[in-house]
Amino acid sequence: MPRRTATVALTALLAAAWSVGPTQAQTCASPLTFSSGGETTGDTCLGGYLPWNFGGFVSQHRKMIYRFDPSLLAEHRLRFEAVDFDMMALVSNVCDESPPPYAAADVFAGRSGELLLSGMPSGPLYLFVTAQPDLPYATCGRYTLADLDPRIFTDEAEFRGRLQPEYYEESFQTFPPGATPQRMDFSGGGYGYTATPLGRDGQLIAPILLREPIQALAAKTSWGPVTVKLTSTGAPIHAVGGRFWKTTTWGFTSQARMTVSLRSGTRVTSYALFGSSNDFRGFYSARPIDEITINLVGTGQPTIDDLIVGQFQP
Repeated sequence: MPRRTATVALTALLAAAWSVGPTQAQTCASPLTFSSGGETTGDTCLGGYLPWNFGGFVSQHRKMIYRFDPSLLAEHRLRFEAVDFDMMALVSNVCDESPPPYAAADVFAGRSGELLLSGMPSGPLYLFVTAQPDLPYATCGRYTLADLDPRIFTDEAEFRGRLQPEYYEESFQTFPPGATPQRMDFSGGGYGYTATPLGRDGQLIAPILLREPIQALAAKTSWGPVTVKLTSTGAPIHAVGGRFWKTTTWGFTSQARMTVSLRSGTRVTSYALFGSSNDFRGFYSARPIDEITINLVGTGQPTIDDLIVGQFQP
């Protein structure tokens, strides 16, 4: 049968190095190890058959075996994305036949899924990546493993300390007061992005803040939800940081529920946050970030300041 492929993303929040994909068939005695951070590729066609029955999960396909410590996964979850390979993931504390696994997930071609690992026993566990049991014998394919993509930072000093020196920071001081364009271009250090408003009669504005001497970028609409969209136009962006908050119609900064979404290719990852002009939020993506959208929940003007784009050091 034709070879099937898969992309698998494992989410976590701590930074470390992933192992490199194997070059020979695996056994229980030679599991791959991983911790969060980075990205690696694998191929179940290089794995061993290891036919076993995991409490009713019968598998006759090749599989890749990883060993990991669930305590290092700050979100206590693994997220998977499959391309054209109907895959299955199993988590257990042993490698051979055993009682039912602690967690299992079927991820069909073109879809994504998650394994929640809260309440897992302490100590190393095994992760098995293989084909779904009902597929033809020896189905196998490629996949990618990655940590949380992007990763969230709340410590501005830590975020800045990881940046490569050539990052671009924009404080929007050149935004013409009173102007209401529908598009603005910003660039520096080889990076660039185009800002546009999304919403009914959307306009970009430099909000007039009554109590704080801040120059920032915001958006408004005549009615309904409003979103600021930033589209990358320069060097690949892997790190984004800044301050995100709500400006009221009376010119005050305000805390508010907001959603920051990052698009890498066809994948969009969204994060809900409680924004404030005093709070920094940073995001890291192993894949280039093509588009950033900042959406405000409720009325007001979604506002951005001190926006940093760049790449992290190796």
